[in-house]
Amino acid sequence: MAFTINWNTTLLQTHLGLNPTDITAAEMILGNMPFDKPRGNMFAPGLYHICHPGLSDQNYGGIDFPCLIHNGDPNRETIIIVGEAPRRNKYVINKNKPCSLGSPYGIIFKEYPDQCWVYKQVFESLLSKGYNLYLTDADKMWTKQPLNGFLPDYIKILTTEIFQIEYVKIVTFGIKARNAVLQCIRINCPNKYSHLYHPSQRNYDRWLNIKGVNSIDDIPNSIVNMILNNVDMFKP
Repeated sequence: MAFTINWNTTLLQTHLGLNPTDITAAEMILGNMPFDKPRGNMFAPGLYHICHPGLSDQNYGGIDFPCLIHNGDPNRETIIIVGEAPRRNKYVINKNKPCSLGSPYGIIFKEYPDQCWVYKQVFESLLSKGYNLYLTDADKMWTKQPLNGFLPDYIKILTTEIFQIEYVKIVTFGIKARNAVLQCIRINCPNKYSHLYHPSQRNYDRWLNIKGVNSIDDIPNSIVNMILNNVDMFKP
């Protein structure tokens, strides 16, 4: 079954003040592409680089466009997955254009990054079970160091996203994402939310302490099961 990625670029253009020309160029790189055939640009696969006031090769940043992964069936239910922030590392930075536009969890990289394999397996499993996925972050922009005078209302942006989507469940990765979502929603219905440890490499040790997770290869299945069973790993 073929899946397509549609990008919510309007949201971030409005709230982060991105140049429409950069948005257009990034959309040409990202495209509305099949999920199983990702592609990127020539500098760093899956990233489009722009200038941004206050950023430099010493204080670089990143923005990931929220996106919907779907197969065109309007009857499929949608799960919103909220991460923490579009973190970048020094290896993908263009010194002349130190802000990079990309996709949540690196889903459009030509060669899926090794550190993202857990996400890929989780997403593919949920898609195979009949769900569409909407991917976004709590913080819409990440910078290595804080930018003076630049702090958009990320909770307001996230609230707008959540209430634009008819979802059956919200999943958060990490305590920061959990806290952000709990500020957005008026009523916390336990059967509609799963709050999980962030499945990044830095948290593998935490996951290996979970019952039934005997190796890192077990992490994706454990995450999917917790999502389907509305687990809150941070609840006392």
